[in-house]
Amino acid sequence: GGNATNGGDGVPTANERPIKPGESREYDFSPETPGTMFYHCHVVPNVHVSMGLNGMFVIEEEKDNNTIQTINSGAGKVRHSSEGVSEDYNAEYDMVYQDVDKELHQIPKKYNDTRKIAQQVNRDYDKTDASSDYFLLNGKSFPYTLRESIVNVEEDKRYKMRVLNSVGDVVSLHPHGHKVKIQQKDGVPVDEQVQRDVVDLSVAQRVDLSLNTTVDGLNSYGDGAWIMHDHKEEAVTTEGISPGGNVGMIAYKDYLNDNGMPDVEANIARYFSEAYYEGEVPYHGSLDQQAFGYPPSEDAPDFSASQHSDSGMKMMGMSMDMQMVPNGTVINENKDELPEGCEEIRGTRNISVEAGEKYAEPGEAFGFSRDDYEFETCTEVNVEFTVLDDVRHQWMIHGLPRDIYPMGMFNLEVMDGGTVEGTFITPSESTDLKLHCSLPQHQQKGMKANVEVVNPDSGFFSFLSGIF
Repeated sequence: GGNATNGGDGVPTANERPIKPGESREYDFSPETPGTMFYHCHVVPNVHVSMGLNGMFVIEEEKDNNTIQTINSGAGKVRHSSEGVSEDYNAEYDMVYQDVDKELHQIPKKYNDTRKIAQQVNRDYDKTDASSDYFLLNGKSFPYTLRESIVNVEEDKRYKMRVLNSVGDVVSLHPHGHKVKIQQKDGVPVDEQVQRDVVDLSVAQRVDLSLNTTVDGLNSYGDGAWIMHDHKEEAVTTEGISPGGNVGMIAYKDYLNDNGMPDVEANIARYFSEAYYEGEVPYHGSLDQQAFGYPPSEDAPDFSASQHSDSGMKMMGMSMDMQMVPNGTVINENKDELPEGCEEIRGTRNISVEAGEKYAEPGEAFGFSRDDYEFETCTEVNVEFTVLDDVRHQWMIHGLPRDIYPMGMFNLEVMDGGTVEGTFITPSESTDLKLHCSLPQHQQKGMKANVEVVNPDSGFFSFLSGIF
């Protein structure tokens, strides 16, 4: 969709040779019209596109002083809109819808031999028998769409939503409480801007939408936390579990709490739990357990807010100590429990770390203010983590003792700028730990660092420091 030449169309056997492993090719083209476009792999597209080799790219209108955001990692809110968009809108959001067939994605896990993987994927796998198990918005399924892809709005504003359908079926996008205007399809302005609350996108189609939050009973029905989703029933499930899938949200500012999560009647924490992924949350019969066959007993399922509180959640089968704090989240903080081998706290280190575009190296999008850390064993480390950008970042350490830190992890997470503080205690033995931001593409775009834990009594310094 970007005015590519025939020789750069990417179709093997038709107009170019496939790019083999280890090879590269540079594509040059000069787009003549602005708009929202679609890119994807054209080698075995029946599986390569379905396995994730696709995405959105945007051609902006040419303007003076037009500083644009080159990469929108993880999609969602565009932090630096172009001059053309900023003239007409208060903010801009990218929304990419995808689906996943679990059977296809399990194939690479079965073999170490790439020849067998190629045989299974390209020949034995039958796309016509495929069924979608996961439905994604910007690479995530509910409930994580509520953290990654909320359209955050205020009253009496205008917002641009760029939508791409990379699902293998029609997407019927339905924003609750609002009627949006269709302004472009496939990068071409529509002759008449149609306003509706269900917008159909055929496969590979892109639609630019205008969201007006004027409360007039047409554009907006009022402030609140409004669900937005593909109206195909299976699209709001995850492996058959509902709610799930590509459920997103239009949330007004006053309906978001300090860590950026929706402040609604339901206890959202229960969806980030082991019980949810076992299909037990919500089970609506629990609203009246006796009427639906659950007589009061110790064995009756309890789906109350207290069971899945913000602290002490279970994730991936592990009990996680997750504390919701102003500006973000602290996971697996430890101020008291000594790791095995530590007889006492050796000392205390206080560190301050910043993160954001300010610290990005050339070719990167983000960075930490520090790339290397060295701590002594059995040391209490107090971390003050500050995010400078209007974007979510993490300071996440892996490799800590799992008997104290579930999944061996300690994490500070800041939502859209601000500061979060937390404490952990280093292991008793010299080791190298992995530090990064786990959000999509953030590590690849610069957010990683080296952490070396050194036992001063042994005189050992790890020669692997800085190598992951």
